[in-house]
Amino acid sequence: MRSIAEVVEELVIGDPVLRQCIARGAANYSRIARQLRRQVSRELGREVSIDSIKMALIRLAQRMKAGEHPGDDVLKVLASSSIEVRTGVSILSLRLDALPRLYPLLPEIAPRARFFAVMHSVLAVTLAVDDTLVDRIVGEIGGDQILEMGRGYSAIVIVSPDDVMRVPGIIAYISNLLALNNINIVHIESCYTDTILIVDRHDMEKAFNLLMRHIEKARTLTGG
Repeated sequence: MRSIAEVVEELVIGDPVLRQCIARGAANYSRIARQLRRQVSRELGREVSIDSIKMALIRLAQRMKAGEHPGDDVLKVLASSSIEVRTGVSILSLRLDALPRLYPLLPEIAPRARFFAVMHSVLAVTLAVDDTLVDRIVGEIGGDQILEMGRGYSAIVIVSPDDVMRVPGIIAYISNLLALNNINIVHIESCYTDTILIVDRHDMEKAFNLLMRHIEKARTLTGG
């Protein structure tokens, strides 16, 4: 069974804003404990006192300030990351039956694409590709193979050092950061050291600026 401290830590690390406030000593522990009480109690299946949550927050803050918290590794990876943007991206979700028609197209499409990613899941194949290549793909595989299609998205590619493959919590940090700022991730995937986020084109500038601010902040906090 999980402890109060474990649940509180999960909730704090899952909220980038709250994590930074606690790490910097700018948090009102009593107020945060009152806000977290319902969720902590629900996670543990029993009523938890505000004082016990407050104590867990104080101990967590001490660990974070001492540099013992694994979240520091997340900040180090972010501090060493850069961002690239691709516009005019389409997302196509295809039936698995489309694979025999899709594979012969790859040698033709991949060299021409400014952006191209394929994810093969249990129930479907998802393509992220330039808008200009969509008609060629659909014409070859047939419209009946398309489960869902959207055009005009933007791809934000976060290029990180290879530590990104070993440090837990980086994608959680990024996705929570965007969610807290009302930015929807249409599609997400990892490719070696790249984290690829597909967002609506109207959210691209906001998402880019937000991520850059946090990367710069991570560099300041880590001395990078």
